[in-house]
Amino acid sequence: MVSKAVAAAKKKAAKAKAATRQAAAAAPAKVAPTLTTKDDSSSSAAEPKKCIHSRIAVKAKKFESASIPAFVQPISCLARPCTDKSSDAAAPHTHWICLYCQAVVCTHDRAAHEHAILMAFPHEAGEPWTADDMKQAHEDGTLVVHCKLCQRDVPFDDDPHIKAATAAIFLRLEEIEKRQDAVASLEAQRQAQELAIARQRDYELYQGLQAELRKMEMQRRQQLATMLEQMSIDEATTASLMSYTQFKGPSDALLMANEFLPLGVRAMRNLGNTCYANALIQVLAHTRHLPVPAADVLPTLDPVAEGLFDMLHIMADPDSPITNPLLHAANVLQPLSRRFDEFDNPNTPNDSHEMLVCLADELDTQHLKREKERLSAAAAAAEGDDQEGAQEQAVAELSPVNKCFRSILNSHIDCKSCGRRQTVTEEFYDLSVMVSDTLERSIAQFFADESDTVQKTCENPDCPSLSSTNSANGEEEDASTTGGPTEHAKHYMVKELAPTLCLQLKHTSEAKELNPTFPAYLTVPKQFIDPDCRETAVLGGGPATYELYGVIQHLGNMHYGHYMASIKVHRPLLDNSLRGTPAAVPKRADNDVDESADSGFDWLFVDDASVYRSTEDQVLKSEAPYMLFYQRCSSSE
Repeated sequence: MVSKAVAAAKKKAAKAKAATRQAAAAAPAKVAPTLTTKDDSSSSAAEPKKCIHSRIAVKAKKFESASIPAFVQPISCLARPCTDKSSDAAAPHTHWICLYCQAVVCTHDRAAHEHAILMAFPHEAGEPWTADDMKQAHEDGTLVVHCKLCQRDVPFDDDPHIKAATAAIFLRLEEIEKRQDAVASLEAQRQAQELAIARQRDYELYQGLQAELRKMEMQRRQQLATMLEQMSIDEATTASLMSYTQFKGPSDALLMANEFLPLGVRAMRNLGNTCYANALIQVLAHTRHLPVPAADVLPTLDPVAEGLFDMLHIMADPDSPITNPLLHAANVLQPLSRRFDEFDNPNTPNDSHEMLVCLADELDTQHLKREKERLSAAAAAAEGDDQEGAQEQAVAELSPVNKCFRSILNSHIDCKSCGRRQTVTEEFYDLSVMVSDTLERSIAQFFADESDTVQKTCENPDCPSLSSTNSANGEEEDASTTGGPTEHAKHYMVKELAPTLCLQLKHTSEAKELNPTFPAYLTVPKQFIDPDCRETAVLGGGPATYELYGVIQHLGNMHYGHYMASIKVHRPLLDNSLRGTPAAVPKRADNDVDESADSGFDWLFVDDASVYRSTEDQVLKSEAPYMLFYQRCSSSE
């Protein structure tokens, strides 16, 4: 009975299942729900739906602080050019960060990545991701979270799972930056320690080399004394040649490298007879009104300009290492000798003033060539009226030495017969004056009325000198063709004064023993300035007051001798980028300032590889001053 009942129940259940299947087959099919994408216009007005996969597709992955790896570009990107111009319109970013494993995934590999939800935000191409980039992207709405299963960008601000995963990535970025900063700090400390060790080693090498140079110098002096004795040179000349030993000063005035390098001074090696170049370069290194091109511009300049300004950059950098052998002038003299062969042999005696004249001429010449090329290029690129403007801009650009040293004189030439005046403009980079007992008197003699006399034909056709020389047999002839020369008085007046004045003191045989005095501050008298130019004579305006900042001494005669320099160093040192600007104008200081102060000035005496501390009083009493350098300064008030 039991078995029959069980069998009947099974048969009844089978019939019920069959009826259910038949009813389901007869009913209309249900439509499966579709996942709309971001580009579906039918859902654009609706609020974007939350991602239903975030619960299992993201993970707030955390790392130990000591072992946080940095985000790196995928290896697959190294074999192909990945750009921001992706073919996938739904994913315009090149790289994505997985919100599950935090791996960096390229757009090309996103579809094949094993996890569904990824994040991207803009950042500088080639630069690492930063927490600041991510924070900024979140604030301006450019941070994107994309779900491959939903096939769209999904909202994340209200999704706790995505928020936790993005927060974990943000913390990882912060930890990476902290670790990188710590590593950079340790690296900076290591480099500073290495630099200190290297500088100490350089100082020791320098001191050893300086001792060798002193030994060689003493040997040269002994040889010179012997040679002069054998040549029967008179005692006065011998004493003059050998007397520069007394300018060395006491041993405690000698500065070590770590003392003079921060002052912008470098010891320079004498290559034989290059003391004249060493002295001039030391002064130019502290010529505040001389513009110095930036270091990255130097390779585009001519060899002379590149060599000179590269040396000035080295001398202005207190952290530049001391080289062995010492800094020398060959990088300037060798390219300069291609045009002026007198600088070809470093063993040939030469002259600081001669070098300054040739150096200024070469720098100006090469600068003019570059300006013409720039003008031609600007004219070729311009059209119509722009050509004239481009030409004016190119012509107005002056060379560095022109901006610093160029002054202009009005040469007034007066006919002594009729009084007719002819004015000729003359430019000069240095002023050569005859030596006198004082510098002021030497300048006054240069600007004195009728300081020079010339013979020339008067331009006045009614000049008595022409009528007296052109009459023959009682008949007047054409004065313009037959007039003879007559005496004219010539004198100079200042039209423009440069920011820097260079004065050369010319010695005569009568005044070879004369040791002139010169002031620490020089004011150009108004009577030496042309009355029509007194308001504009000083470039940049202001009074024509100049301070002494450089003295080049020459001990010997016109055939041989030795050059040394005294330079005034203002504290703090002027950055090269400010040279030639209004910020370069020093403030007048009439007294020495405490050497321990951050502001003030120092006087240094430089003799090739030896640098000594000096004072203004010692400089003003220098023996045999040859070239004086003055720079425009402001009032101390």
